[in-house]
Amino acid sequence: MVKKILTTVLMAIYKVLAIVNLQPAIFVVIVGLIVFLTGSFITYPVLKTVFLIALGLSVLYAVIITFCKLFGFGTKKNNSKIQIVNEKTKQPEEKTQTPPPAPKTPQPVPETTKEPTYPIYSRVKNHPNLLMAEFSDRYELYKKENGKLIRLRQDYKGR
Repeated sequence: MVKKILTTVLMAIYKVLAIVNLQPAIFVVIVGLIVFLTGSFITYPVLKTVFLIALGLSVLYAVIITFCKLFGFGTKKNNSKIQIVNEKTKQPEEKTQTPPPAPKTPQPVPETTKEPTYPIYSRVKNHPNLLMAEFSDRYELYKKENGKLIRLRQDYKGR
């Protein structure tokens, strides 16, 4: 029971510190406390100056980052959905529902139509570590981690 309460309180404190970005300042304070308890501030007065500079910079960092988070500075506002980019063309693939306009004069149908060679690999535009492979009967989504591809999902066409 006590462990659960202590864990909840510590998580709440961490979340508050994360909102105002005080983790670096807390780290500097803990290191400063350790150095103080060892008596190094008295032996080496330059450590006290270094500690105060580090503490000031970490608090300044916390203030600047909190200000930027509150007012939205430095964040990219991307309201677009995930777009799939073809590796060959580097252009987003457009999937439209409207058929192309019919030609005015009938054109002869070529005897051999060039079938796409499968698989077709595409990157996901907003997520560079994701890769999509299109096969004749299915799509597969991969995630690139440590130089290896891990299959996340497989969807069949026409289902």
